[in-house]
Amino acid sequence: MKTRDRKICRSIPAEGKGIQLEAPLRMTLERAIEYIDVDEYVEATPKSLRLRKRLLNATARKRAAAAA
Repeated sequence: MKTRDRKICRSIPAEGKGIQLEAPLRMTLERAIEYIDVDEYVEATPKSLRLRKRLLNATARKRAAAAA
C-alpha cells in the first residue's frame, strides 16, 4: 500500500454536521470586566478582547479552589 492509499483508508467519515457553536459575544472593555468571574481576567489587545482563566489547567483550577 502506498502512503496515499493508507491515508485514505484511515480517514474517519464525518457523521452529521458536528458541533454547532454560538456566535461569540461582542463586548466593550467595561462590559467584559463586569462579565468576568473571580478566577478570570480580560486580555486586551488593540484588535480584540479575550476572557481568560487565570489558571489554564483544569486540574490546577480544582486544586486552587479546594485550597481556598
